[in-house]
Amino acid sequence: MKHGIQKHHLFDAVVWTASLMFLVLFGLHEAHAGENRYNLGPVDYRDECGSCHVAYPAALLQPAQWNVILGRLETHFGVNASLDATATRQITAYLGAAAKPASAANATRPELPRISTQPWFLKEHRQWSRGTSAGKAKPMSDCAACHTQATLGDYSESSLRLAR
Repeated sequence: MKHGIQKHHLFDAVVWTASLMFLVLFGLHEAHAGENRYNLGPVDYRDECGSCHVAYPAALLQPAQWNVILGRLETHFGVNASLDATATRQITAYLGAAAKPASAANATRPELPRISTQPWFLKEHRQWSRGTSAGKAKPMSDCAACHTQATLGDYSESSLRLAR
């Protein structure tokens, strides 16, 4: 009987050790990956900007960069994305309040800011080439192509699907 109890205790120890190792490794991955979950912003922002593309998290650009984008909506990356005055004011107020703090290292350039050309973006995505799907390259601005929960504000690695 003593031999059976020892086997049972050994089995329990192995299961608990394996479970603990899994939790530690998963936790380290998540800690390394960073949270990368963002507030979705107000409904008017999500509806207006999200009607053509993912409503990018405000924290990805500085207030001055958002102001440049909002000031050029009639030629928004080749599309007229003009808004009425009320929507423009509300979205400008939201982006200004929720944007990334300005810093000398991330100074606004005179051209139209692109999230996909920001230093932090290039660093974060340096290891990924533009994936292909059916022979077509996915643009780096199409966050939802890889970040499966981007429309929910989740850009964490746990919701990442990379093109192969």
